[in-house]
Amino acid sequence: MPAIWLLLLASSLGAPSAKASLVYEVGAVGAACPDEQWVRSAVSARLGRDPFDATAPMLVKSRIERIGAGPGLRGLVVVERADGTSGRRTLTSPTGDCLELASSLELAITLAIEPLLLARPAPSPVAVAQPLPPAPAPLPSAPSSSVQPDPHWVISGRAGLLGAAGAQPGLTGGLIVGVLARRAVFSTALEARVHLPTPLDSSGTVQAFTGLASLVPCAHWRALTGCAVFSMGAFQVERQVDVRRVTTFMSLAGVRLGAEIPLVSGLALVPWLEGALLLTRTSVVAGPMTLWVSWPFAISGGASLQFEISS
Repeated sequence: MPAIWLLLLASSLGAPSAKASLVYEVGAVGAACPDEQWVRSAVSARLGRDPFDATAPMLVKSRIERIGAGPGLRGLVVVERADGTSGRRTLTSPTGDCLELASSLELAITLAIEPLLLARPAPSPVAVAQPLPPAPAPLPSAPSSSVQPDPHWVISGRAGLLGAAGAQPGLTGGLIVGVLARRAVFSTALEARVHLPTPLDSSGTVQAFTGLASLVPCAHWRALTGCAVFSMGAFQVERQVDVRRVTTFMSLAGVRLGAEIPLVSGLALVPWLEGALLLTRTSVVAGPMTLWVSWPFAISGGASLQFEISS
């Protein structure tokens, strides 16, 4: 900030022990910026008093916004005095350092309220220990036309156990593994699941098992997950007496509800429950006898450990 402007501002605005009302806004800058309380605390620490009063005749308005689609930020300070005169100053940060820009705005606001600050010794520093909040949402009264950068992709793997019924005789367990790519609140996973063999007769000589590959697009809200599931694979029947196998195509479509429970950094427990319609129905027949007919729907559930591969 040029020293000449500070001297001009100091000579034309404010008075010792003056009061001012403050309006501070942050547009959609895509970065963490100090909030209004941070600015108020910093100005008060610099002056050694609280200079802000909502009924004061002097109004100081400040706003931080993005410059176009690049990283640069612009800060604006406007001072409106009781006699109808006003002052205006625009500051920029080409690198997009919002904390640095807010600090410059805070100094300009301080000098606008008390210009004699330049002519007296600086007060003892007062620490302002307040964490910076996330960037506020765009203000409805002053929408920003800037384009915010998209979040990056996070790649994770998962492996777990499942239980299922409907697509295979009886209640069966199994294994599920997959890889997931997530960006912001949306993700897509590719999974493979294998159901353990289950008997079709009392002797256990005829068994069936299922293997499926699934595409799982999901939407995430906080710790909850809602997904569509599209699966296809093979349903196989094996007769151990003569080692005869019969394989048929199987396909399902359904929905899944789940949750992500963080355990440690990069590792989460993911319980889930799924319901699906069988797009291909299957029957197992031995001579005149029907041993099993698939349900029109299948249900499954389980839990997986999900671990980040890259971020």
